[in-house]
Amino acid sequence: VEIEVEGKNLPRAPEGWRAEIDGSLKAAEALEFVMTNPVPVEELGKALKELGQAFKKNKAVFDNSYRAGIHVHVNVQELSMIELATMISTYFVFETSLVNTCNPFRRGNHFCLRAKDAGYQVRKLQEAFVYNRPQLFGDEDIRYASMNVCSVPKYGSVEFRSLESTPDFKKVSQFAEMHYNLKKFATTVASPDKALHLLQQEGVGAFCKRVFGEYSDILLQQPSFYQDCEAGLELAEDLAFCRPWGVRSLDIFALDKEVF
Repeated sequence: VEIEVEGKNLPRAPEGWRAEIDGSLKAAEALEFVMTNPVPVEELGKALKELGQAFKKNKAVFDNSYRAGIHVHVNVQELSMIELATMISTYFVFETSLVNTCNPFRRGNHFCLRAKDAGYQVRKLQEAFVYNRPQLFGDEDIRYASMNVCSVPKYGSVEFRSLESTPDFKKVSQFAEMHYNLKKFATTVASPDKALHLLQQEGVGAFCKRVFGEYSDILLQQPSFYQDCEAGLELAEDLAFCRPWGVRSLDIFALDKEVF
């Protein structure tokens, strides 16, 4: 987890965290607090509590800055490329609803663009999967997305960037666990197209409960949830049906190395 803060009375980083200067933050007092090591999702609450105590002790103040955000990295090193594609496709279905749980100024924010704000990222992912070129995940042109896949070749993680800078660490933990659930779901179905077939069979409400479990009501209660998912499904389909999964591509530009 990476927590950017523009504010006042920012503390020294407690054990398990480090404080860094981030060039994208412009306030006179600004730091990014980064975990020194990843932790299991079950231990995230404890790590956040320790950081929260440091902020409280120092009487730190968070500015309501559109530049500062909180980024959660979900480890995907143990996923197959098909499972990763499933995770990404499923995210696109719910992306607008997930971003809607964040501060409104994170919508369309150029530090965390949604796929519907910048469709180039979907096209780049299609290219990576169709032509067996996962190295395209490292394209810096798609780094500033709500779901950043540039971190896959760098750190073995998918980075989710849409949460605003907030001292409400319960919200941070909830945000992290909801996105972690996308990864867990991706390991339960055979391929991205099978995931979307499941959505069509069950309906988006039941599918949401399957993916997000106890957190599903946070999305389902949004007035525009079903319309947003319908629009997101179109983007997800562009990726989920871009190739036959588990079958060698017959494309003449396919590389020798088949990663699917």
